[in-house]
Amino acid sequence: MSDIHHSGQQSPVTVIEFADYLRECLPPERWPAAQAERATWRQRLPHSIVLSLFYPQLDFAERWCWQHFGACFGECFQHHSEYPACNEPLPHCHSGRWHARWLAKTGYDFGYCEWLFAEESDYRRFAAFVPHISFGELYE
Repeated sequence: MSDIHHSGQQSPVTVIEFADYLRECLPPERWPAAQAERATWRQRLPHSIVLSLFYPQLDFAERWCWQHFGACFGECFQHHSEYPACNEPLPHCHSGRWHARWLAKTGYDFGYCEWLFAEESDYRRFAAFVPHISFGELYE
């Protein structure tokens, strides 16, 4: 289901493989560049999980990461969030130990995002949190 207006109940977040994202979203000739970009990110943040989810679920999960792991690594896009965790003016970056990297929009307010973590323990905590990701209090 990829339409937030027809989701009825809050749709669960799904864990997918990076290879599934490649097959579903990119032509084969773009796979090497996407894999190279991912390898660059994973040099600094080697533990990752790819999720399919709605934008509000992305924002909810990012806020949870800020609350549990502190600021993200890289450019801050919190000004777009429905649940902003950072109120600093743009443009700016942070040097935290995690990053949510949007991969592709595949439907209305829906797509794939990869979360990357420097520490395996943070990755494991986030993976355990995945079943609890919701649209948040703004959609209750």
